[in-house]
Amino acid sequence: MDLVAKNLEDGRWLTSEDYVGGNSVNINCEPHSLLDNESETISSVTGRFLGGLTGYVSFKINDDMTNEFTISWKVPTIGSPQYEFNFLNDTSNQHYDVKMDNVFENTVYQITINNKDNKDKTFISSIMFLVIIVLVIIVIFAIVSCCNTCRQRFRPGPPAGFNTRVIPGPPVDFNTRVITVPPAGFNTRRQHPRPGPPAGFNTREQHIRPGPPAER
Repeated sequence: MDLVAKNLEDGRWLTSEDYVGGNSVNINCEPHSLLDNESETISSVTGRFLGGLTGYVSFKINDDMTNEFTISWKVPTIGSPQYEFNFLNDTSNQHYDVKMDNVFENTVYQITINNKDNKDKTFISSIMFLVIIVLVIIVIFAIVSCCNTCRQRFRPGPPAGFNTRVIPGPPVDFNTRVITVPPAGFNTRRQHPRPGPPAGFNTREQHIRPGPPAER
């Protein structure tokens, strides 16, 4: 903020000379320009024997709209001090939050000016940060779920062309005797095998000569 104007009537700005032993301390309560986030103490003392003074200061805020405000005070001879704060432009109240406090039995008027736009930006930034964190968590969860699904779906199987039919075997303790079934039309009645000629018997045609008749 840049100091635009200052004025005192029936008084002066407080300095080190107004304090006992103040020569060792550098005190100057005269208004001056301020940097961002810098604070200032403005203090004045009356120059009249019976008291009473009037003063004001004006500052211009270094922003896009060059907002300007004025602080004025009046200390009567009898009664409580009176303070006033005003923006030069009424629209400045839409961009700045002003907090005013009277402390030390109304002998100190404290003013704090905060930029509303910075508060909104901070709030929006916090919301965006939380949203980004939630989205990252959702994406990670979706990727993990997809990987698990793919592992279950695409398990390694037999090579291409391999017959994968499974023929169930007999249960445990099942009698596995093989029963041979003859083809259809085969006579299944029991056959008596005919004895063949002894080994080495000549099966060529034999001429049997008749022997002598049996004795009677």
